[in-house]
Amino acid sequence: MRIVTGGCSFTETEDCLDYERFNLMERREEFQVSTDYKSWALHLEDVIDGSIVHNEAMPGAGNGYISRAIIHRVSKLIDDGRKPDWVIVQWSGVQRKEMLLDFNEVHEDDKNRASHFIDRFLPIRVRGRTMASRLNRNKLWYKHAYDNDTILKHWYKYYGNEDFCLLETLEHMLRLQWYLENQNIKFKFFFGWELFRHYERLPRLPLEINHIWKLLDWDKFWFHNNEYVQSNMGGITEWSMDRFDTDLERFVTDLRTKEGALMDLHPSQLAHKTFAKEVVSEWINNS
Repeated sequence: MRIVTGGCSFTETEDCLDYERFNLMERREEFQVSTDYKSWALHLEDVIDGSIVHNEAMPGAGNGYISRAIIHRVSKLIDDGRKPDWVIVQWSGVQRKEMLLDFNEVHEDDKNRASHFIDRFLPIRVRGRTMASRLNRNKLWYKHAYDNDTILKHWYKYYGNEDFCLLETLEHMLRLQWYLENQNIKFKFFFGWELFRHYERLPRLPLEINHIWKLLDWDKFWFHNNEYVQSNMGGITEWSMDRFDTDLERFVTDLRTKEGALMDLHPSQLAHKTFAKEVVSEWINNS
């Protein structure tokens, strides 16, 4: 069985801790990262006999990238005579965005934030990892995952809003849904966390968004809900909170410093392994 997976750092777990965000860039050598730490996607090969997983996830990825990466990988596999049996996608933050920019016109402060530039539009694999594929010398994709970036601050201030971000995410989901349906490939979608928590008007949305909302096949989505989920659309984070008793079991804790454990809100190794075995494999085995 051939499976294609996609998502952000909740699916691509290699070096998932954002050292820059936690102001730890100069202390990386102090951390002892377990080499056994792998995501639910890679655990599928352990829990589903004979499965081959093509994981196209990338840390910090937005939903535009996730959709494009999956379509690209699936189409390449079909061309090679290796059509996937399943596609499983973990969708990411609604406000994450990629922009194709001329590097020469980028503000100097942002040029120095090299980790925010992904010089790829479509992924390639190098020694098993998703790596960069440069478009040309001067054009770069700018990846936004947080709120402290000059470029995206400008975009959100003058052009963006929450409704538009939601519309884009729903369109990315619908594009991938239609593509997979057209290729007659089984698929399942889920969220890394409660993505729509701040959209209090769901599903009472503007007409343009509501139209896209109704076109999505919500039966192909998996959600986990508890008393803290406001939108009834919780993800693997909310599942981890209910499945395990302590944060040490739920979230990343195999990153150690001299001062002790640093808590990170990505699912733990135990959570990834259990999610693959108890949740994802059931989608496939019961289909």
